[in-house]
Amino acid sequence: MEESMKRWEGKVAVVTGASQGIGASVAVTLAKYGMIVCALAKRKDKIEALRVGLIKIKGQLNAVECDIANEQSVQSAFTWVEKTFGGVDLLINNGGVYTKALFTDENNSRELKNIIDNEILGNILCTRQAVKSMKTRDVNGHIVNINSIFGHKVNQAVPGNKPMNSLYPPAKHAISAVTECIRQELLYLQTQIKITVSNRSCYVFNVIY
Repeated sequence: MEESMKRWEGKVAVVTGASQGIGASVAVTLAKYGMIVCALAKRKDKIEALRVGLIKIKGQLNAVECDIANEQSVQSAFTWVEKTFGGVDLLINNGGVYTKALFTDENNSRELKNIIDNEILGNILCTRQAVKSMKTRDVNGHIVNINSIFGHKVNQAVPGNKPMNSLYPPAKHAISAVTECIRQELLYLQTQIKITVSNRSCYVFNVIY
């Protein structure tokens, strides 16, 4: 793996939803392998906490405040990355949220919209900015959309128990479709930019080799 990652040394990676879980793990690992990582999250302090244990690593981990559901926030974050490091070479779309609200619950509009804005729109907004950066510099960039098993199937609830699916599986199904649609756009635009959907964090490093 280390030998395969050498081509990414010194390149710039943007990782969304990087304050915890999969996003944090991917951001830290990429930095250890020599990438300049711009870790996006609503709370910069959580990213700063990740840096405490990173001593003498090949790359660097930078905290960037960003709400991926907010277009202006996304544009500001990517503008900072471009001005500071020149542009984006690798985008890991990991940001998202989860809800237990049922479709038929009353007064759930805000919670459902939050899923759409973070899981789907946020992914597209970040991808759009990354593609712009990659095209402008004519680089063979790569975009990885972190998906879920829920992007392929819907859990079957036990009769009598409350279903736990809600809008999360439809949003993850949408990511699979979005990935394919953008792949076709990138071919139409005659770019060398790749886009991949990964269902598990451990596969991220396989697809970017």
